[in-house]
Amino acid sequence: MKIAFLVYKIPPSFDGVGQYSWNLAEKLREWGHDTRLFTSRPSQPHPPAQPPWVHPDISSWDGPSVLRAIRSQGFDPDWCNFQFVPSLYGRYGICRQAAGIPLFLKRHSSCRVVTTLHEFLTPWRLHPRDFLLATISRQQTRRLLRGSTLALTTCRRYQDLLVLLGDGTCPVQVLPVGSNILNAPENPEKIQELRERHGLSGACVLGMFGRLSEARNFQTGLRTLTQAIQAGVPARLLLVGNTASSNPPLFRKLMDSAKQSGVDRFILSTGDLPVGQISAFLQLIDLFLFPQCDGISTRNTTLMAALAHGLPIVAYAPQSGNWEQPEVPGGRLVPQGNEAEFIRASLELLQDPGKQLRFSSANKLYFDRHFSWSSIARRYVEILQNG
Repeated sequence: MKIAFLVYKIPPSFDGVGQYSWNLAEKLREWGHDTRLFTSRPSQPHPPAQPPWVHPDISSWDGPSVLRAIRSQGFDPDWCNFQFVPSLYGRYGICRQAAGIPLFLKRHSSCRVVTTLHEFLTPWRLHPRDFLLATISRQQTRRLLRGSTLALTTCRRYQDLLVLLGDGTCPVQVLPVGSNILNAPENPEKIQELRERHGLSGACVLGMFGRLSEARNFQTGLRTLTQAIQAGVPARLLLVGNTASSNPPLFRKLMDSAKQSGVDRFILSTGDLPVGQISAFLQLIDLFLFPQCDGISTRNTTLMAALAHGLPIVAYAPQSGNWEQPEVPGGRLVPQGNEAEFIRASLELLQDPGKQLRFSSANKLYFDRHFSWSSIARRYVEILQNG
C-alpha cells in the first residue's frame, strides 16, 4: 500500500501525535509499504535534515494546500491518513479549514481517507463560551466523518461517541496509541549506578510519569508515599519527565503538601529529560502508580510506557469502554476514587519483590502482544485492507 500520513508536526519537535505517526510509519515502511509523512513547513531558517520519506511541505492546513503538498512529490497514495487533534490546528480547537481536509481530498483526489481522531470533543459546560466550543467541536467532528472513508480512534468509548455523532457516515475502528517511549534495557550495573547517583539505592521506588494535572491526581501518589514512610517502608517517589514544568503552580502545591507531610525529602523529580534518557529512569521504578481520576485507558501513552517497561501497576479501574480487559496482567485495579484501597494495594505490592518480578514479566508480554508497534501496525494494515 501507499499511505500518506498528514500530521501537524513531527520529531524532533516534542509532540505525542507526531511521534506516534513517525513510529507507525517507520514500522509500515519496514514491512514494504510506501509510507510517507507530510507535515508543516518549518518556521526556523535551518531546519534539521529529514529522511527522504518525510516531506515538510504543507504551507497551510486546508484541503488545497495539503493536496498540493502531496502532488508536489509526485505521490499518488492509496490512503491519506489525517492525524487529528483539534488544538493542533486552531485556537481553542476551532479549526474549520483543517476539519474540511478529508472532504476536500475525497472530492479532488483518488485516494481514500482515514482520519485518526485522537481527541475531538470539547465537553459541555454551563459557561456560554464553553457551550459554544462544545457545539463547534461536534460540528467539526461530523464534518471530518463525512469526508472520511473510515475513522480510527483510541478506545471503545471514543468509538461509541463517534458512531453516534457520525450516524453511520463511515465505519469507526479502534487502534491503540502504543508507547512513544521505547524500552531500551540497561545492564544491571548501569541501573544500580543510576540508583546510587540519585539516592535510590536500597529504596522501594514508587513512580509517576509525565504531565501534571488535576485529573492525573498526583496527590494520591503523594499520600501513598506518606503512608509508606509512616509504615517504616524505605520508600521514595520518583517523578519522571516534565511533571514540574508542565504545570508549575500545581507542582508547587504538590510539593507544599509534601513538605507539610514531612516527605518532601523522599521525592525526586527528574525534570525534563531527552526522550533517550526517559527509559533508563523508568527502569528505576519498582511500582508504577496511576491514580488518574477516570482510570486506565488504551489512549494513555503514560500508561503504555509503564507497560512497555514491564512495571507493576496500581491504578484506578477504567470507565466503561476505556479498557477492554477487566485487569492489567501485572498489577491491581481498584474502584475509582477509593484512595484507601489504592494505597493499601500499593503498599502490599511495594513490599513483595517476588510478585513485582512476576508482574513485570506479565506486563511486558501483554504489551508486546497488544500494544507494540508491530501489533499496532498489523492491526492498522488489517483495518485498511478491509476498509
